[in-house]
Amino acid sequence: GLFDQALEELELVKSPVNKLILGGYVHALAGHTTEALKSIEKVESSAELSMPEKDWAIARIYAGLGNLDEAFKRAERIDPQFMILEEMDFLDPSRKDPRYRAMLRRAGVEP
Repeated sequence: GLFDQALEELELVKSPVNKLILGGYVHALAGHTTEALKSIEKVESSAELSMPEKDWAIARIYAGLGNLDEAFKRAERIDPQFMILEEMDFLDPSRKDPRYRAMLRRAGVEP
């Protein structure tokens, strides 16, 4: 299916960190919970990522798993100065959630 194709396409990604993050997200969307959770563990232990990058990546993977509580918990840890709202698109399905609007306000954007 499309998720398998996406995972194959990930082999073309040069950056191991980007491959890890995108792979975790694709696994999450595909319902491969074990693989997605392993990706979260690898992101946590990565020396190549800053804390804001780790929080962003983990929030993305949790959102892909449908675990919005954990996704928002991680997204709320991100300092607003590091928040690029276009890259928070994985939270778009939860726009009606009050936590989404609170995140926008923290970033200086009125919902």
